[in-house]
Amino acid sequence: MDNNQTIEVVVTDTGRKMDLVILDYSPKRIRVVVGEGIHNTPVTLTPTKSGYSFAGNVMGRELIYMKSVKDVEEEIAQAQHKVKGRRR
Repeated sequence: MDNNQTIEVVVTDTGRKMDLVILDYSPKRIRVVVGEGIHNTPVTLTPTKSGYSFAGNVMGRELIYMKSVKDVEEEIAQAQHKVKGRRR
């Protein structure tokens, strides 16, 4: 993923949507940052048992990324294909 790309997650108890900056993006885990500057907190989102979304916790709040493992794999494959196409 490119620098400063974001994903939209939902805070389950409030339904609030947040855009979080991606640190690492893979089908096994997604690492994001909640907050900005010195007040930021890294969070790891892992696939749920069903594999239809990713979930993680920060400060007692559950965050859900509503994409499946398969969706993430496809996005990564498309991004890699675009990078290869630019080098030609």
